[in-house]
Amino acid sequence: MMKKDTIYWRCIQFRAFRCPARHRQNRATGLLKLVHSEHNHEQIQTRHPAVKNVSFIRSKRGAMQLHVNGYFYTKDKTRNNITFWSCTQARVYCHNNRIIIRN
Repeated sequence: MMKKDTIYWRCIQFRAFRCPARHRQNRATGLLKLVHSEHNHEQIQTRHPAVKNVSFIRSKRGAMQLHVNGYFYTKDKTRNNITFWSCTQARVYCHNNRIIIRN
């Protein structure tokens, strides 16, 4: 979030864990001020897990699905040799996980 002279930074895990860690940055000087230092979660070592198991399967209705590390993705759209795949459980888990494949 930004205001006139200040940029407010929050932990990347704010949405997932409602983490209270915050910083405030002065736009003119670039100085950071610690607002709240305590995180309510462990440090995340890797953000994107390695892709291990990838396969294509047909859904019950005959649509092609991408199966990656135990998650299923349906083809969303194709644009300029780029295919976008959306997670089939996005609405259930309230996330927007996508896979982008460049041909």
